Amino acid sequence: MAQVLANRITPPGTETRDCPVRLGFLRSAGQEPSPAARILLTGGAQSDVRFKLYLALLWGSPAEPHGTDHRRSDWARLLSLPKYSTSGVRRISTALNWLDENSFLSRSDRAGSASEITVLSELGTGQTYTKPSENVTRGGQPTYCRLQAHFFTNGWFAALPGRAVLFWLILMSETNDGKAKPFGVWLSQRRTKETFSISNHVRQSAMLDLKNAGLITYRQIHRREAFQSMTSRTQITLRIDQLAQRADDTAS
Repeated sequence: MAQVLANRITPPGTETRDCPVRLGFLRSAGQEPSPAARILLTGGAQSDVRFKLYLALLWGSPAEPHGTDHRRSDWARLLSLPKYSTSGVRRISTALNWLDENSFLSRSDRAGSASEITVLSELGTGQTYTKPSENVTRGGQPTYCRLQAHFFTNGWFAALPGRAVLFWLILMSETNDGKAKPFGVWLSQRRTKETFSISNHVRQSAMLDLKNAGLITYRQIHRREAFQSMTSRTQITLRIDQLAQRADDTAS
């Protein structure tokens, strides 16, 4: 059902559109946690819903003014929330309230119909959202990464927990969407925590989620450093081709 809803929510003529995500959404600024971590890693069980909902809104609102009026039950079904028409709708409402109060979106209620939801800046500043591809210097450093459309249309978005989706985005940001380092990426615990505000526990859990889903493999490589001390690094290999399959056909 999630795949059917994703195809319906996808804007006409953009069936293969990926979801662009600014790197500033993923990366911390000084001592402040990243906006993504603020959404996902605070607030208990509802945080997973609001994180995935915000990404779904980004994907489903590509055209100016970057708004959508799909019903809350549609979003609940896209996220495969149990009892989507009752408790699922309430969970979506709770998530929308938090995102509104924290300046990630704005809402305009309309009598007798679904609210108009307008996406705001991924940085949570309340500023108007603009496409990440705008005003990008040709040949400059990447300013955004992409969450592949198959995540939505093939059910991965519903099947994976928010931490796994976030870690996948981090991997995309580190590999130019998988193009720069197809044979493996090194991502240390320290960099994951300092740059992306992700604890080692969340990192390990997300990696296991993605491995069990068949989207990555990884291995520990031990090295002897100066003075005979041993260090270990995790080499992560992406399996982006798996996204072309339905999540329920490949997940272990």
